[in-house]
Amino acid sequence: MNTFSFKFFLPILLYTTFLQSSDMPASDTKKIASYGTWPSPVTAEKIAEGSKGKLNMLLDEGNTYYVEMRPENKGRYTIVKRDQKGTLQDVTPEDFNVRTFVHEYGGGAFTVSKGIIYASSGADHALYVIEPGHSPRKLTEGQKKVEKNGTSEWEGTRFADMLATPQGLVAVGEHHAPSQTVENFLALIDIHTGQYKKIASGYDFYSSPAISADGKKLAWISWNHPYMPWTNTELWIADLTHDGSLINKKKIAGEIPESIFQPQWSPDGILYFVTDRDKGWWNLHRYIPGQEKPIENVLPMAAEVAEPLWVFGRSTYAFLGKQIIFAYNQEGFWHLGVLDPDKKQWKALNNAGVYIQQVRGGKDFVQFLEGYADNAEALIQVNLDYSLHLLATIELPLDKDNISIGQHIAFSSNGRTAYGFYYPPKNKSYKGPKDERPPLIVMIHGGPIAQTRNAFQLKQQYWTTRGFAVLDVNYGGSTGYGRDYRNSLNHNWGVIDVEDSINGAQNLAEMGLVDPKKLVIRGGSAGGFTTLAALTRGDTFKAGANYYGVADITALAQDTHKFEKYDMEQLVGKYPEEKELWIARSPLHAVDKITSPLIIFQGEDDRIVPKNQSIMIYEKLKAKGIPTEIHLYAGEEHGFRQAANIIHSLNRECEFYLEVLK
Repeated sequence: MNTFSFKFFLPILLYTTFLQSSDMPASDTKKIASYGTWPSPVTAEKIAEGSKGKLNMLLDEGNTYYVEMRPENKGRYTIVKRDQKGTLQDVTPEDFNVRTFVHEYGGGAFTVSKGIIYASSGADHALYVIEPGHSPRKLTEGQKKVEKNGTSEWEGTRFADMLATPQGLVAVGEHHAPSQTVENFLALIDIHTGQYKKIASGYDFYSSPAISADGKKLAWISWNHPYMPWTNTELWIADLTHDGSLINKKKIAGEIPESIFQPQWSPDGILYFVTDRDKGWWNLHRYIPGQEKPIENVLPMAAEVAEPLWVFGRSTYAFLGKQIIFAYNQEGFWHLGVLDPDKKQWKALNNAGVYIQQVRGGKDFVQFLEGYADNAEALIQVNLDYSLHLLATIELPLDKDNISIGQHIAFSSNGRTAYGFYYPPKNKSYKGPKDERPPLIVMIHGGPIAQTRNAFQLKQQYWTTRGFAVLDVNYGGSTGYGRDYRNSLNHNWGVIDVEDSINGAQNLAEMGLVDPKKLVIRGGSAGGFTTLAALTRGDTFKAGANYYGVADITALAQDTHKFEKYDMEQLVGKYPEEKELWIARSPLHAVDKITSPLIIFQGEDDRIVPKNQSIMIYEKLKAKGIPTEIHLYAGEEHGFRQAANIIHSLNRECEFYLEVLK
């Protein structure tokens, strides 16, 4: 039997009684019903209502701003302002969709300076100025669709990762023209005319512009194909002149293979940034020119102070006076610390959560969003004395007696150690028969360079309250466990991720925790690829659910967007030199090995994994006689944002499993 261990999370009760658990009901009051059939308080409608989230949180003049997705409003994104009294106000109109599609994944869709908001519109990709009490005013031209060779293509320029400077808005620009390679650059945008000029260009990608406190220096990250931001990137600095030009450009990091994250200037003008150059961990460093070794690690630790830059606007640390408040990821859990960078000494702060994001600094405080294993996400503030204060949370959408807490697990997988979170079935009113074991749903996160976490989400509780067990896998290639673990997927996509998914499920079955005859697998995007690939490796999984997943790697390389154009070469191998390997790894070319039923969900307008990927494998499986069905949703892109489609896909997926598992 493979080795298997649990690492239990016990929440620390801290700053407010909202973290306290209620009493558990007596077990003998529970009704007995077959696993998977329990009536659940978590409906698909409740999932859609809880899909809002908070993105791209920023602070300005003591106020907090963030973007909230509204499934009930056709999936539009709205900017919400929270003032110092705690009053919430939507500051963008109901019909304004705050989105950017730079790198297609977007993020960093707005910035705010002295109460004035600069936001990208998802409708026309233009930037708009939003002043208090006024309607949005269009600033840049944006983009329009043009017909070229029978297909619609975007033409014009979109922006993301905006930064307000005395000279104007610094932003990452992305220019599209029919039949031409997409061009990315750093731009300076005039806040009055909307005209822009390129201030840095020549690299394939740019990210994370950061301005010094005196407004005279700019730092940014850039990189070229075939690399991704978590493989090899470079850090640059330059002087920003009064007319917005960059002079004295200098590369200060990136000569060696390293991944750089979040450059940020301290109040006294020192540049800090995160890099994995030391022992493969994303640690906090600083740059002090003139020293024998100008780059020094101020926080060496076997932990990650970064996340992969799939989207713009991520932040894991902020300055509080002369100290730094930072979040770090260790063995699947996020923690909070405070660092004295001069003494290189730090101490942990007793946060109660398991996930921290959007760490932002104000004048004399730091705020961040914190997720908990058994509670709703909260907005937390750190004051100068390092005390933690709850500022805001939402009502927990589920009785705590019904919450299954994810338990961190480490298990052996073909000689390696893999990780995940195991959620046992839990329902305060029901339990399974003594002679039954629950079915298991193996969840595969996207990316594939990403990470799942056990912060409370209804998507797991939807299944556990019905009597399913869930294994959320952090397969080899996931972040949070160091560069070596992240790089283990290089040239092994479709191998290691599949092995870890299968071995994780079989370990749980061998321990008697789940029914080995009732294992199913689901995933989206790259997770959809792993789902399909796993179904070609025998009958471990009795069914699969593929959400906009990759079926044919070769076809995707021809269809996908610029950002990931060469990512498959890192994950699989050189093309066309290793074309046969690409074909062998593509589930589309191994459908003869699939014997389990499959259900497919796909957005019609997906530009990251186009709908032909789902249609091709559906048609092949249908021709082979494998029970399969496909659902295409109009107006949806990569991931579903409209309430009706979230509800339909989840309900139908559940029905599908019950039909297959009987």
